[in-house]
Amino acid sequence: MRRFLALLAVTIATAVAAATSASAETGIPACADINGGSVTYIGADGFGDPTTNPPNTVTGGLTTAEASCPGIAYWMVIVQYNANGTTSYRFDVLRGNRTSSVGQFSISNVTAPSICVFFVSSRGPTIYDTAPDQGCSDPSTAIILTPDSASPGGSSPFQ
Repeated sequence: MRRFLALLAVTIATAVAAATSASAETGIPACADINGGSVTYIGADGFGDPTTNPPNTVTGGLTTAEASCPGIAYWMVIVQYNANGTTSYRFDVLRGNRTSSVGQFSISNVTAPSICVFFVSSRGPTIYDTAPDQGCSDPSTAIILTPDSASPGGSSPFQ
């Protein structure tokens, strides 16, 4: 199962890199159009109540242009830049729930000194949208976080 999930994460990351520039041109469904959200990286010391903000956790949420569609998968993908120089991927997937707010994404046991986070909407092999638009490939727009790098806990909005 781990091998499958790792392969799936790499496949999504590769597909996002290839499809990102085309997604704006293909006319995506409004329920898959990611238009904002935020992400928080809580470090080892935690932040506030540990039951709602557990240490070493990345949480996030996104909004879509119209109510999210149950047939659409919404992904929060983390690229971890590990202390030993390696890069690894982690992700959480939620299905649309007929509201414009999708979340709460949550990935635990994140201990990398820095991460990049992006969101994807897809159905089967079709990737509709990526936010930020260039994922982690463009440092000027990427969501790069370190533990507790902003208040509260490394939160970063995006559009």
